Amino acid sequence: MDLNIEGDLNINVILVADGSVVDCDMDPADMIVEMLVPGKGAKVMKFAEADALMPGFMDICVPVDFGNNGLTIYYPENKVIRLGKEVFLFGGAVICSENEDGDLRSLSGEDIYDINQYVEENTVTLCADGRNFQAIRV
Repeated sequence: MDLNIEGDLNINVILVADGSVVDCDMDPADMIVEMLVPGKGAKVMKFAEADALMPGFMDICVPVDFGNNGLTIYYPENKVIRLGKEVFLFGGAVICSENEDGDLRSLSGEDIYDINQYVEENTVTLCADGRNFQAIRV
């Protein structure tokens, strides 16, 4: 499993009495997200950095529920291949975490671990026009 973190990364959380984690009042640009690029691994970064790499991704990309805990993956529709009932992502995507009201919150360490496990278990090599390339089953 690869985990790449660039630049300064500060994660501020509040632990409440029952041990659960609640986000502080953070600027949404500072929320932690994860960018996936098949064949290059996943990269943890701030929302603002992801938005600079994929401008307006929350508005122009397809949002798809990515498992439990409010994880949503945003990817451009033209970066997937549909083979029967399966969908494979071959371009960049961003995974965010949202609460039940749809408000953005930082990914937790557990979210990041789960995402990376999923990517590791669902990365496949496809072939088109005689060329191999990596894709992630979504």
